Amino acid sequence: MQKRSLFLALAAGVFLWGFGALEARAGSTTLAALIGPPPTTFTNGDKVFSDFAYSGPAPPSAAQVVVNPFNLPGPPAEIGLQFAPSPAWNAPAGTSNDWIVSYTVTSTGTPITDAFLGITGGLGGGNGSIDVSETITTLGGAALGSLDAHINPTSTVLTDSIVLSSPQQAIIVTKDIDVVGGTSTLTTLSVVDQAYSQSSVPEPTSLTLLGIGMTGFFAFRRFFKRTSVA
Repeated sequence: MQKRSLFLALAAGVFLWGFGALEARAGSTTLAALIGPPPTTFTNGDKVFSDFAYSGPAPPSAAQVVVNPFNLPGPPAEIGLQFAPSPAWNAPAGTSNDWIVSYTVTSTGTPITDAFLGITGGLGGGNGSIDVSETITTLGGAALGSLDAHINPTSTVLTDSIVLSSPQQAIIVTKDIDVVGGTSTLTTLSVVDQAYSQSSVPEPTSLTLLGIGMTGFFAFRRFFKRTSVA
């Protein structure tokens, strides 16, 4: 009986370890944690994001900007990160605010050939505006391209994508977030999505680990049955 309980505990541990890996993979962090000190990196697929910097009025502070994984299945496949501030980037009526977010993207696989930008926000029915402009350069500062997504009373462009002027193993991204309040309404920007080319979207490590946990669980279960019969 004690042996059976021991193996049950081990099986449960392996099973939960699989789920724990899934939870860790789906986890989020904040810009403050990435900026440090000490500075840390954010990895999604074969893309490593580092050297984060953030400036602008608070709220939201760097600690209030959540960073999540973000993927586009393609083709072509895109993989990256999402910025989700809480409270949102905003500008009350008759005001304007500006934030700068910058970081380095390094590919541990194939070179980066293109980039995607997406935004989610609203003008509250007023005549304010949202503009997220982005420049992409080499590590040496040479221009590779630019993107722009915006919302204003006369034009709405929620996504933009470009092919870089030359493939790069690492790039520097500088994002300018400009939010202008309407004459009588609040303007808010709640999400900015960012993704970069990847030759393929691999099966998430979390799902692989979950499969290992499930396999271990059922293997132990078969063992218990044999032990009970014996």
